[in-house]
Order: sequence, then structure tokens, then C-alpha cells
Amino acid sequence: TALLIEPPPLGSADIQPRYFFAAFSEEVDNTFTGSNLYESDDGGSSYTFRITSPSAARVGLVAVALVAPVNYGVWDDTNTFDVVLYQGTLGSVSELDVLNGMNWALLGNEVIGFQNATLIAARTYHISHILRGRKGTEGFVGTHTTNEYFTLLTTTLKTSERVGYPTTRIDIAHDYKILDATLNIGAAIPFSYAPDGTSIKPWAPVLRGVGRETFTSGLLLTEYFIL
Repeated sequence: TALLIEPPPLGSADIQPRYFFAAFSEEVDNTFTGSNLYESDDGGSSYTFRITSPSAARVGLVAVALVAPVNYGVWDDTNTFDVVLYQGTLGSVSELDVLNGMNWALLGNEVIGFQNATLIAARTYHISHILRGRKGTEGFVGTHTTNEYFTLLTTTLKTSERVGYPTTRIDIAHDYKILDATLNIGAAIPFSYAPDGTSIKPWAPVLRGVGRETFTSGLLLTEYFIL
């Protein structure tokens, strides 16, 4: 099993069309043996190898929809959530670590950062002290649903599981197959995916202010972005 995810650009070096191959096993008792992604550009007649993932991404399910914060510009200490991971672990970090990019995740379409990950049951973590709407995703803070995927945006995922594509592929669906170490390509079930070019789209301004410049008669438009 795998997710093909396209969070917004996560840094200055991440502004090319790309998606991440977040592979994992839904059979939690099984040892993850790796996954390979194949793509077809001829309607499924043939498939070309794209990338391999030797280690499982830290993917989980959030059963209860996360509520929108009152103010996404500050730490959210009102709303929390529990996530059940398929493989791997989570850990707590300092606020400074979060601000520097640790413990960032994609939940639905919202990029979040979190300080506290407390193990409360087998593979189940309680997430609290959260930064919301990061990297231009403030428009998604109120769009969460039940049984939503959570994907930790690790360094490995952002580098080793990164798949680039040309701009001509944006919004064009291709067929894909995911193979593990034992499955042959003929037996794999195809699925369709159309990359949307999120990583090259500019962030939306979230605050606008209009003021008169003191040295001219013009108006100054100021726009702010949530990092």
C-alpha cells in the first residue's frame, strides 16, 4: 500500500513538480519488505519502474476529524487528535525543533507541526501543541474528515521517496501499480493518479493591509504568508 502525496513546497529547494511515494503495509503485524512504484503512460498496456521505497513511511489514520483553530497563526492548544500508525513510531520534540521543520506532517491537505506525541495505546499517539496551516495550507484547517490519513514528512520521504515529473503532466491522469517483494506486476491492481503541481503553485496571502506611504500619494499593499 502507498499514498502519492503532494504537499506544497517545503523549502527553497522544493519548488519543482513532484510527489512523494509514501509506502507502508496495512497489515501491521507484517514486516515491511519494501515497495516499488510503476507507472503507465499508455493506458495500462505497459508499465515503467519509477521508484523503490525500502522502508515504511510513517503513515496512520486519524479517526476523528480535527477541528479548525480560532487562530492558525499561533500554537493550537485547544484541539488535539489521536493517530494510529501502521508502522514506525512518533516522538515529542521541542518547540524550536518544530519551528525548524521537525515533526511536520500532512493531515488531509493541511500541513501541521506538532510538539507532543504521547503513546497512549499500541501504535496510537495523542498529538498536541500543534502549529496549523503551515506552508500555505491555512485554507484547509477546517476541511478535515473522519478516518483521514496522516503522513509524517520525514527527511527520507522528502529526499529518497521523491518523484519528479514535467509540468506537462499536471492534471493528467496515468495508471500506477504498487508491487511488494512477492507480487508480480500482472497481479497488481492498477489505480489512477493525476499530479496537480501543488509544489510550484504560490502560497495564498492570508493577511492584507493597505496603508498610505508617507513619501508619496500612492497606496502600499502589504501581503503576509504563513510559513
